[in-house]
Amino acid sequence: MYNTLYQIRHRSDLLYNRSGNGCHNAHKKIGFQYFDYDLEKKRIARNNGELYINSPYYLVWDDSFYYLVGFSDKKQKIVHLRLDRMGVPDILEEDAVSMPEKFRIEEYSTEIYGQAWR
Repeated sequence: MYNTLYQIRHRSDLLYNRSGNGCHNAHKKIGFQYFDYDLEKKRIARNNGELYINSPYYLVWDDSFYYLVGFSDKKQKIVHLRLDRMGVPDILEEDAVSMPEKFRIEEYSTEIYGQAWR
């Protein structure tokens, strides 16, 4: 349990410092692998280990999990991804997709979960 919490905290610090806030301020995309867990709680990379490319907008906490909210290059829309399922992010050279002017995290979270993120 401690190891998992440490990894999540470490990853959230990395996202905040290297990508989430730092990358958002630098206006750069991030790349990372995204994982599922099997029955033995081993990490299995989604999409054969293909990198997820994301323009980070917010790092939020909800229901005991951190989420990265940002624009997905592949899906061409704003998505939310659980931080504990992400590999260590790399800051890419490519400029991030700007957050839409009218985007509001409160409205997005209400649409997704029926309640605003706190």
